[in-house]
Amino acid sequence: MPWQIRLHWLVAILLVIARLFLRWRHPSPAIVPKPPKWQTGLAHLTHTLIYLLLLTLPVLGVYSRYLGGKEWYLFGLPMPFADVADRPQARMIIGWHKTLASFGYWLIGLHAAAALFHHYIVKDNALVRMLPLMKKR
Repeated sequence: MPWQIRLHWLVAILLVIARLFLRWRHPSPAIVPKPPKWQTGLAHLTHTLIYLLLLTLPVLGVYSRYLGGKEWYLFGLPMPFADVADRPQARMIIGWHKTLASFGYWLIGLHAAAALFHHYIVKDNALVRMLPLMKKR
């Protein structure tokens, strides 16, 4: 596999790992009052799926471009491409990429709706604890 593709995968993966490290190193404060276990479980599942998508989507996107067999650029740098294009497989991977990206948008929308629900309906601190400027004035 060409080094440029490995480099971009590495950058994307390192950014997600850095985010996970920061989240582990600086855990979020507790939600007050404590939500039911099913909501906590659903929140953990949603976050896990978002992070998996953040790792998977760049890999699928870059790999589909590589398989396309046409010259392409990323951040102004020429990227390697397959000498012999495998367009059917590239189209299949692009299909997965689009489907997972759409799923990601729905997941992020669900996440935002849940934060607003907690803030305006439940009236707990779930949204406020996500906003660094709003913490303990």
